[in-house]
Amino acid sequence: MELNAKEEFKTAFAKAKELGMAKLLSGLTILVRDTADFIHTNGLKDASTENFRQAYLDMLNHDRFYWAAFGADLHKSLDDAGMPSGFAKNAASCKFDFAALNDEQIVQEWTRASGWYFFKTYSQQLRSVLLGNGTSLETLKTNLIDTEEPDKPWIELIDKLAYQGNQASPFLSPVMLYLVLLLKTSDFITLK
Repeated sequence: MELNAKEEFKTAFAKAKELGMAKLLSGLTILVRDTADFIHTNGLKDASTENFRQAYLDMLNHDRFYWAAFGADLHKSLDDAGMPSGFAKNAASCKFDFAALNDEQIVQEWTRASGWYFFKTYSQQLRSVLLGNGTSLETLKTNLIDTEEPDKPWIELIDKLAYQGNQASPFLSPVMLYLVLLLKTSDFITLK
């Protein structure tokens, strides 16, 4: 990423880390839907996008009857559901503005619950990347502490996760930002 993009991402990280669990989960659902659309539209296919796609499909199919009856917006396009979109496309161009995810309207049962399900599923899929080379969870937590630049190790972890595949685009950065913040906020509950 170019210097301006890195600064913009740091600003986005600083704003997003102030969000509560409900907004992070709801935002994650929207980012996942948006990123899946971006992957499909651009015909992207490598191991990391396939893992992402599998977790996305698991999220859509989990309790499908319930969501069809009581949360049909999960299966609509983001535009039809009245939700913001374009985050992955913007991130691919190194633009990281997530202000639309700070709106209270995104916090709904279907966004929170689906976000939680995706968070659990996908963070388990990323477990080997997060805890590779025999790293323990406690070691990972210790490595994420930097007293001089507290955000730096977290942003490096986001980059590690976003660029784990063959793509040379930061389109996965928004999803990874919210995923990492949920790991931090939940004290890595899905990796215990």
